[in-house]
Amino acid sequence: MARRIRSERGAATFVVVAVMAVVISLAIAGLVLGGYLVAEHRAQQAADLAALGGAVEFERGGSVCARARTVAAANGGRLLSCSQVGDQLDFVVTARVRVSTGWSRLAGLPGLPRSVEAVAYAGATSS
Repeated sequence: MARRIRSERGAATFVVVAVMAVVISLAIAGLVLGGYLVAEHRAQQAADLAALGGAVEFERGGSVCARARTVAAANGGRLLSCSQVGDQLDFVVTARVRVSTGWSRLAGLPGLPRSVEAVAYAGATSS
């Protein structure tokens, strides 16, 4: 009997290594998913603020897209497109913003997008 126990020494090591590999894989997946969720929220925030900044600038008579670009950059995004439709009383400003996910530097994760985009609209408020 002692001989059999002796031959099974170290067998649990493989089980522990396998469990640790699964735990580490799940932790990495959670970090990547969390990074994308944060980037998505940052992109939407930058797009919302860029559209609002453009709408305010339009009401002041200034350059809509220049202001939207400045606001998007101040919030960590890059303005991809900007448009304004309507007149001084009834208008809509559209801003599309791209934000880096932060995972673009990881070479070991092919196929993951390097950025997240968001679109926002802002317009005149009724008095």
